[in-house]
Amino acid sequence: MESKPKRARKKAAKPSKQQPEQDSSQDASSIKTRVRTPAVIAFGVVLRELRQRKRLSQDAVASLVDAETEEVAAIERGAREPTLVMLFKLAAALDVEPSELIARMERKLQ
Repeated sequence: MESKPKRARKKAAKPSKQQPEQDSSQDASSIKTRVRTPAVIAFGVVLRELRQRKRLSQDAVASLVDAETEEVAAIERGAREPTLVMLFKLAAALDVEPSELIARMERKLQ
């Protein structure tokens, strides 16, 4: 029985020390999550107040807006900036107008 010649394995290229290796799990939305501006924090406070006033859990709100509980929690902490679509979904879940969420947030900022 004749053996086949072994193929040389190619070594994986090492990341350059000059350029940091990028995490492929990071996308544009995860970059936004690190920005804690006063407006994002104020929105989170408003969201938490309204959610608690309605006696809803974060899990219940997440279910109503078709999101993960952690996403709602991150928005409330001011660790994640909600998208415009999410703003409308949250408003509907809390039975308020989107403009009311923004108005309450603006009052918090004054």
